[in-house]
Amino acid sequence: MALVENSPEAVFIKDTEGRFEFVNPTAAALFGLDPSDVHGRFDADFFATSDAAEIREIDSRVMETGVVDTRETAREIGGVRRVFLEHTYPYRDPNGTTVGVMGTSREITERTHREADLQRRHDRLDEFTALISHDVLNPLAVAQGRLALAQAESDSEHLDAIGVALDRIEAMVADTLQLARQGEVVTDPEPVHITALVANCWAMIGADDATLRLDDEFTLVADPDRLQHVFENLFRNSVVHGGPDVTVHIGRLEDGFYVSDDGPGIPEVDRELVFAPGHKSVHGGTGFGLTIVHRIADAHGWTVDISENDTGGARFEFSDVALVDGD
Repeated sequence: MALVENSPEAVFIKDTEGRFEFVNPTAAALFGLDPSDVHGRFDADFFATSDAAEIREIDSRVMETGVVDTRETAREIGGVRRVFLEHTYPYRDPNGTTVGVMGTSREITERTHREADLQRRHDRLDEFTALISHDVLNPLAVAQGRLALAQAESDSEHLDAIGVALDRIEAMVADTLQLARQGEVVTDPEPVHITALVANCWAMIGADDATLRLDDEFTLVADPDRLQHVFENLFRNSVVHGGPDVTVHIGRLEDGFYVSDDGPGIPEVDRELVFAPGHKSVHGGTGFGLTIVHRIADAHGWTVDISENDTGGARFEFSDVALVDGD
């Protein structure tokens, strides 16, 4: 009984007529009353008329069928609409005769509001990405096509500058869309073997003069598509800052992995700033690559830190990563 009395869930027992025979302190607190003030009263004394009628219908069905009723539902209490997760069970005496119902109720109003807010943000994000994809990328493709035709007809020095500007716009749009999609929690991670994944990522960046060295083979639990974005952005960062002949190393840590290069490294004063959206160095870039890396790590529940390796190059360490034994 002590467990029921101290339960964070509301617990109650009602007789066949719907009168409360027992409520724990949590249940009484829903109505701002002491448990003794609830005893012998009906749902209609506390809930809006329509809610009380629905509760009575649920109770009657549970007593008649013996089937437990579970639902998420909104109830009006004191003029305020609140959301609950409710379970209603048949309540039987020692002889097995149904003499009422027993129920539990847990308020989930705050969680429901969070989920609704998250859904609204997802909807706005979908609208934003659709707008950018259609209203920016389509005209951009037309401009790039027209530029190619113009370059075939003229050798004006201005056309190359236009091409560089259009390519930068395309990169900025691609990174902006990618960044917008990385703030979500990872819900379906799976084991990912690092060897094939990083080979594909390396091939995507087209760094023919650079070198990739896999110091360890290992498997980690992650979203493979988003993990690919991590490595592609880190590889591009290494090539941009370390030069076309940079060497990049990947290896396993006790609770994660590292990616390092033999470039000039990142000054300690800048190591927190580089994760900020739009942070740019003298080497160019869109300023979103490392922000994307940080967002994806955060979505996985990982910690990412920047240090330097033995050659003074940049070293990104990812910890709190789920690694699969056996590699």
